[in-house]
Amino acid sequence: MTIQQYKNQLVEKLSQIHSKSEAQSLAWILLEGILKQNKISLLSMLTNVLQENKISELNQASKRLLNGEPVQYVLGYAPFLSLQLKVNENVLIPRPETEELVMWIANDWKNQTTVSIIDIGTGSGCIALSLKQLMLNAAVFATDVSKNALKIAQQNAVANKLDVNFSLNDVLQGQNPFNSFFDVIVSNPPYITMDEAYLMPDNVLNYEPHIALFSNNDALTFYKAIGNFAFKYLKKEGCLYFEINEYHLEATMNCLQRIGFTQLSPKKDINGKWRMLRIKF
Repeated sequence: MTIQQYKNQLVEKLSQIHSKSEAQSLAWILLEGILKQNKISLLSMLTNVLQENKISELNQASKRLLNGEPVQYVLGYAPFLSLQLKVNENVLIPRPETEELVMWIANDWKNQTTVSIIDIGTGSGCIALSLKQLMLNAAVFATDVSKNALKIAQQNAVANKLDVNFSLNDVLQGQNPFNSFFDVIVSNPPYITMDEAYLMPDNVLNYEPHIALFSNNDALTFYKAIGNFAFKYLKKEGCLYFEINEYHLEATMNCLQRIGFTQLSPKKDINGKWRMLRIKF
């Protein structure tokens, strides 16, 4: 069987559960990942006959994909800006809108010689590690409540040769594991209520960690806790950055104003949704 024939069969099967364009995209991503070739190379290899061991590997991966498992978990990695990050069921798959949040922070602080940053709820480490890569002089810290998530983040730091200080910590307890103050506090916290679960795609609900997605029945739980943490440990000229639930912008801003912050700047993502918020004293 040639690469072209395998791809066509896979697209046909995936089209039963996805749109044709998404099926095409997933098939290419899977082929690139399993065959260790980029799309440009694959296009010149479409008439090549697949080796039996590669067909077996592709079949196993395709089965998981057809069951609805995200392709990033199937392959075991996800791209984020210029990083390649290990991911599994213990961490959220990094999203493009989170890349926008990272770039907002990096642009705001690009002229500062030294910056101390803490990423709360780091997951795969995508925010902390990409900020360290973009701001080599920054001192970057990161926390998570999940031991398994922290293990993945630490592995990603080693793989990408980036120096980030990690700590197991539950922000809802209000502790500061690093006993220091920060120029930048950033978080993409759980912000989906259980009442909103029906809005989520099945592949997210069935495979991604609920601890990183859901905030019980109060969408503001983590914004209150991180806001109070920031009010204590953010430097006077510092900034708090959040990724937010587009449906709770006003409520989130009101919550942070009640804590004592006065300068709040929401920002839309590339799709025109209110997904980011910058907060100052």
